[in-house]
Amino acid sequence: MIDLLPHEGPARLLVRVVDSSPDSIVAEAAVERTAPYVIDGAVPSYVALEMAAQAAAALEAIESRRQGDGSAPRTGFLVRARRVRLEAAEFAPARPLRVTVQRIARAGPLHTYRARVSSPDGPLLDGELSTFVPEAG
Repeated sequence: MIDLLPHEGPARLLVRVVDSSPDSIVAEAAVERTAPYVIDGAVPSYVALEMAAQAAAALEAIESRRQGDGSAPRTGFLVRARRVRLEAAEFAPARPLRVTVQRIARAGPLHTYRARVSSPDGPLLDGELSTFVPEAG
């Protein structure tokens, strides 16, 4: 994971990639108990949107490597969240969450994904997100 994302420390929410294909990724994510996102012992569910965005970034890094680009991960931007449903107000820190992201559209540097984040207790997030990843150079 360390070489797929530019995030460091508590900002890095993805723990590992479970599976990936050219247009989808399944990853495990977690928030450390000491992370600044933890408020009164719980994590607000909107943090799951960042988990999905990081999974999308990891997918792009993996796909870039598959195509022979060995450069460092590029900085991308979350530009839209659409039809996002948060199924719970919060979730427990330090528990592994499953993040599934599937690319559903691509137009140059703009990518749109279907994203789902779930905990052992059930779904946390379902929706679409779009990112902008500038071309290398």
